Amino acid sequence: MASNSSQEAGGFCERDIWIISGGRPIGSEPPIIDGVVPQSGVVYEISDIAEYLLSPNPIEIKKSLIGCKVRYHKPFFAVLKERLLGRRPFRRPGTSDEPGDAGEEVLLPPRAPLPLLRDRRLKAHFNRIEGLLSPYSAISRRLSGLDLTRVQDIVGICDDATQEQTLLKLNGSLEDKINYVAKHIHQEVEVLLGSAYIAKDLFEMRGFDFQAYDPDRSHRMVRFSQEGKTKACVLDADGEVRFWIEDVKLIRYLQLLAQSVQENGRLKDALRTCAEGEAQPYRLFFNREIEIDYSRAGPPAIYQEVFKTCRLAAEEKDAVISSLSSQQIGISFSCLPRAEPGAERLYTCLSIMHNVCALEALKKDLPRLYSEIKRRAAMSEAGRYYLLDSAGGYQNAL
Repeated sequence: MASNSSQEAGGFCERDIWIISGGRPIGSEPPIIDGVVPQSGVVYEISDIAEYLLSPNPIEIKKSLIGCKVRYHKPFFAVLKERLLGRRPFRRPGTSDEPGDAGEEVLLPPRAPLPLLRDRRLKAHFNRIEGLLSPYSAISRRLSGLDLTRVQDIVGICDDATQEQTLLKLNGSLEDKINYVAKHIHQEVEVLLGSAYIAKDLFEMRGFDFQAYDPDRSHRMVRFSQEGKTKACVLDADGEVRFWIEDVKLIRYLQLLAQSVQENGRLKDALRTCAEGEAQPYRLFFNREIEIDYSRAGPPAIYQEVFKTCRLAAEEKDAVISSLSSQQIGISFSCLPRAEPGAERLYTCLSIMHNVCALEALKKDLPRLYSEIKRRAAMSEAGRYYLLDSAGGYQNAL
């Protein structure tokens, strides 16, 4: 759709970070969605970031190819035994599912990282040199000596700066796969993922191009009811459906993320760092089972302030702190700031959002405290949440 100004999307200044606007009821001219005119619903403006998180389309991320896994055919006697028994043989937990020589991992030995190369032409030059030397690597020699009559399949093994290994499906014949591994070993390769939403409550952020992020651009999203079911979709510039949102609860996640961005300066700064090209986004996770025990950790800053204002007795403070461990949602965003290879450290920013409902039992006895916290909370379809606590820090990625 035509870009809306940042003011229309909620008063955001140039180069600022935003996620989703407040919803507004469908007006007197509702959109026609796949031939259906919704009688009621809500329209939102969402940012490039939100559009990426909701999209069901595949994404590509880059990882380093460090080796491969060679999978062998089952020995004949094992296949025959399964056919005679009519079932797979029993295996103790933790043992391989394949009998005999089921597989072999062929990995590159560790090497000293190259200096950080900011010049793309120089980096491409070194990559070409590595490509020319790849046929002489230990992996190439091992793969050239394989007895392909025994090999069932070959899959690539990739990792990244966090040393998280993933398998890469290779196309073509066994010879094609061997050639691919030999040619691209120790180089960045593209790994295709089904969408940014890679697991329950977990988003892969490396597929989002922050360099192309435009805070002045917005996309129209519509949520409505049809035949007793809640549906939502994102529309294109012509008002046609660009894609359907498969899990409507993700809209609530966007609203919590938007509130966290506005209230947690660490999170906004981390996202801005990615937008400025000084860091690579990594993961976004919504943790519904975080349950931080503040009776041990001590009350967060917001409650230290409120306790002073309300002048609570010790037993009243204990009752409040006890209520804080329930109905928490942790929102963690991690990124890799630019650094010399070998010195990368993953930065993670955590926001603890808390539902005011957890304080309902204290409302009668502590009305002043309840009113003060409720005043700080924002109401959305996710509920009435406020920023309870936040933290940020580095960990070694290598």
